[in-house]
Amino acid sequence: MTGSLGVFAGDVADDFSLIPRPVSAERVAGGGKFTLSPETVIVADNETLPAAKILAEEFFGATGFRLRVDSAAGTKTSAIFLRIKKTDTNSPDDESYRLQISDGDVEIVAPNYSGVFNATRTLRQLFPAKIFESCPSLAPRFTKDELTLPALKIEDGPAFGWRGMMLDTARYFFDKKFIFRYLDIMAAHKLNVLHFHCTDDAGWRIEIKKYPKLTEVGAFRGEGVARQGGFYTQDDIREIVAYAAARNITVVPEIELPGHSLAAIASYPELGCTGKQHKVPAVHFISDDLLCAGKDSTWKFLHEVLDEVCALF
Repeated sequence: MTGSLGVFAGDVADDFSLIPRPVSAERVAGGGKFTLSPETVIVADNETLPAAKILAEEFFGATGFRLRVDSAAGTKTSAIFLRIKKTDTNSPDDESYRLQISDGDVEIVAPNYSGVFNATRTLRQLFPAKIFESCPSLAPRFTKDELTLPALKIEDGPAFGWRGMMLDTARYFFDKKFIFRYLDIMAAHKLNVLHFHCTDDAGWRIEIKKYPKLTEVGAFRGEGVARQGGFYTQDDIREIVAYAAARNITVVPEIELPGHSLAAIASYPELGCTGKQHKVPAVHFISDDLLCAGKDSTWKFLHEVLDEVCALF
């Protein structure tokens, strides 16, 4: 969430539903207005280009307008400028921004990419809620008035550096398409950390090259028609991490140890203290079986697994 104690002009609060609430937002008297149209240009440099492309794709999905992304506005009716302006006082993790709407233009200025991307989330929220829909074949579905914004000045920055959600893929597998959608929803609310729960008693979800049975065995449970599960290849993980990074989200993986590791022990029984062959449990429970800390081979396994995991994330 952002600073909840900010000053928020009453008419702005009534007219726009900005979540989380910005530190300050006010109308600018005599500042004109901005209308999103097919001629609008999103102006970005190499640093802000990912945010510009994401914003253009989102606007296309909602309006059917394929906005041009360029390094300069050129001849245009309106423009959205994405600018990074560093100062000596900005810390590397500063996610603040200023969003100013004036006659024909939107200017977003922030000390880094995180702030720029956060501001684009606020900009989307200023339009009617259907701007979050994505069905370009039905566009246009907006009137000109619905795509017109008054002159505003919004300044914002987060109250908390870690704004996270957890997704438990270990107990139930979610495919990559679902995760992309989950990341989109997180980004819309300026959440910036995905706690990615990847292993537990009930499943092992990350491909580990040196230990293929972790996903051959550990990623599935049940038999016959009741068999279920899945896993992410290392290429899948790289895609997820890159998709998240473009949306100002850091992915933090959770690898359970020494407990909650029955899926790993089912894959490699020698990792346990008894050597007993287990199955990945079809019904969730907390197993008493642990990775055996008294074996050098267990430590070798952990080092090699975490080397691959750390390289991915």
